[in-house]
Amino acid sequence: MRKFLATLAFLLWPALGWAANCTITGKVYNPDGTPVANGQVHFNSMVQQTLQGGATVPPTQVSTGTGADGTIAPIGIVQGLQGQFVFCSPAQGGCGNPTPVLIPIASTADISSILIGIQLSSGGNVVASSLNVTGNSTMGGTLGVTGATTLSSTLTVTGATATGALTVTGNASVSGTLSAGATTMPSLTLTNNTSSLVTFPSGSITSVGGVQYVTGAHYNGTNWIADNATPLYFGQIPGSTMQYWGVDTGLTVGATFTPTPRLSLTNTYLNAEFDYNGGSILQVANNSAGTGALAYTRASNGTNVVDLGIWGTGYTASGFASPGRAYLAANGANGLLIEATGSGSNADVFLLANGNQVLLLGNNHFGTQRSGTAAPTAGTCGTGTGTVFTNSSDNAGYVQFNGTGATCSVNFALAWAQAPVCTCSPQSTPAGCAISSSASGIGMSFTTNIPSGQYVQWICQSAVP
Repeated sequence: MRKFLATLAFLLWPALGWAANCTITGKVYNPDGTPVANGQVHFNSMVQQTLQGGATVPPTQVSTGTGADGTIAPIGIVQGLQGQFVFCSPAQGGCGNPTPVLIPIASTADISSILIGIQLSSGGNVVASSLNVTGNSTMGGTLGVTGATTLSSTLTVTGATATGALTVTGNASVSGTLSAGATTMPSLTLTNNTSSLVTFPSGSITSVGGVQYVTGAHYNGTNWIADNATPLYFGQIPGSTMQYWGVDTGLTVGATFTPTPRLSLTNTYLNAEFDYNGGSILQVANNSAGTGALAYTRASNGTNVVDLGIWGTGYTASGFASPGRAYLAANGANGLLIEATGSGSNADVFLLANGNQVLLLGNNHFGTQRSGTAAPTAGTCGTGTGTVFTNSSDNAGYVQFNGTGATCSVNFALAWAQAPVCTCSPQSTPAGCAISSSASGIGMSFTTNIPSGQYVQWICQSAVP
């Protein structure tokens, strides 16, 4: 009978005007973040309470049910009343521990905004001066906290989030905007409106040693820790203009390491370093087959430039520009210098064309030599086939007479694009030499017979066709 009278008195409270009710709505969730589906929510004030203004409220018990998505049927509870909620979830096998609550002085409230204990759940906005949640937190609206925020389990927010200092000991997933003071959490997933993700601790953003972003590793406050064997990172070193990109390989997961910059950029240089047993390539690519396509790198002093590049496969030929042709070009006032600064043979400059000839400059000498390619061959020199000297090339060489005579012919190893301009002379016999040339070889005629065994020499050059 006493319980019946207490309940009847509570139900008559709004009608008597002794205290106003707060209508509570919203969703409730289990500690694992799933809705309390088709469950029960029980409120119990436990003792008689005197509210501000002098109204006295007897012990009050109110219950309501939840839908499949955890939405509670609205319930009215006296404003300012203290008590506890108990959530009973069939999926969890029963009821959880009581959660202390204070009913707000408001006509309506979302249940998530008044929970203090094991769980914070909301489909709407949450605004508080401070927040301390020991269970999971799930919000579909905005979380706004002006003071410190501590969550000892999981934080899931689909709306905007703005807090003071934020500490999360579980995982954090935010698909809206996160704005926080000092923030500590073991795992953070950020999702933008196109569903791209940045997830930590598989990566790390830190201001240690400058602003740095790392994926595959994280900074623990003292050292970098490898999360996989090949972390990737980029950043900027403080107190300088250096920006860098780097990657390490062969690391032990969980071990400390020091990131190794591979590509560094400062206000004085761009440096690329790849220390491995293979070719390091710095590439500028343009795969277009258009008539104006080309790929090149350029150095400039603000007035003049030097370019190193290659014309595209479909480039419209003009002058020396030709499809697929590589080039080195400069428009500097004092020309183009190509220099080897060593000494002796270390000062040679080599130019190789299709493996056929190597042009070298060194020790004030200018000449040609073959680079493992075929040598020219002798025709009849004297009365028999002559012998071409070992180091001879199509540009210059010696041929030995086989039998005394006044004529000698040489066949080029590689045909010229057009007949070259050539000269000839005997090695020791005083004699004049007339020479005729074609794209495939030369013929030499002497004013005096050349003895057998003696050498004659030739030099040939050709204008660019």
